[in-house]
Amino acid sequence: MPKVKKVHCYVRDYPGVFRTDEAILFCTFCETNVSSDRKSQITQHLGTSKHIENIKLKSNKDQVSQQFIKNSLDKNRTNNQNLNEFSKDICTLMVANDIPLWKLQNPEFKCFFEKYIKLKLPDESTLQKNYAPLCYEDVLRKIRKEIGDSSIWVSIDETTDVEGRYVACLIIGSLSSENSTKPIVLTIENLEKANFQTISKLFNDSMNAAPYMIKSGKALKVFYPKLTHITCMAHGLHRVSEAIRDKFPKVDVLISNTKKIFLKTPARVNTFKEMCPNLSLPPQPVITRWGTWLNAAFYYGKNFDKVKDVINTFNENDAMSIQKVQD
Repeated sequence: MPKVKKVHCYVRDYPGVFRTDEAILFCTFCETNVSSDRKSQITQHLGTSKHIENIKLKSNKDQVSQQFIKNSLDKNRTNNQNLNEFSKDICTLMVANDIPLWKLQNPEFKCFFEKYIKLKLPDESTLQKNYAPLCYEDVLRKIRKEIGDSSIWVSIDETTDVEGRYVACLIIGSLSSENSTKPIVLTIENLEKANFQTISKLFNDSMNAAPYMIKSGKALKVFYPKLTHITCMAHGLHRVSEAIRDKFPKVDVLISNTKKIFLKTPARVNTFKEMCPNLSLPPQPVITRWGTWLNAAFYYGKNFDKVKDVINTFNENDAMSIQKVQD
């Protein structure tokens, strides 16, 4: 018997259980396709615990809601793909709202969906393997549609997380006054190192003021002659503060050594708080963090005499940093 006729026979023999698109036999209760080469495969599926459990869930479902969800699930299903629209939608929902997919294994999470939606939740691994890539492609299509044919601007920056790993974030947007868009996060990647090679590999365009970003831009210029590097304004301002720091070495010595004096020394911190109860501790600038050195300089310019009185109470023989500041 031809396969098409055989499939229609199964639909006729099990009304309401199966449906077909002339090629695939689809189980209405389990929302999945069923092999129909042999009848034993059909009976085997009908006897599975998943199929029996789904029948019980569907039997308690409100008819109006059921029809609505079935229409939703049937929409946009292709004939040559085994896609479950509900699984794809739940994957999109969780990823878009920063809900980890392993939450699907939570008993309360499962119970809520089975109680109100009357559908069995897919497994975490199923979504990761089959549906997360599809959601990713959908997002890329939306980005391409939003950008259109406009020229784009690209910005890449890297930072380190709490574990010291290098993380690079790439954002893009439309470079058009008529079709301007909000910045779009295109990708976030972990890097082995932060240099021009890893940045170039991350994406074929990069714009930043760090030396390795500039080197990356020069390397890409060979392949993209129209590429233009634009220095980040925040980096430009940070370079100004670096120039100021170089012009005032004594101030730099004061700031860096005062930071050492109060670092991990509770006794000195308590002395400072006793003598200056209404004054915050001296700031601890980090050179790689923009503006922190300038903020520290403003602090000492405003509170120099108070900080001086506290430092003079310390013994210069306790630490080299105390001696440098007192001098």
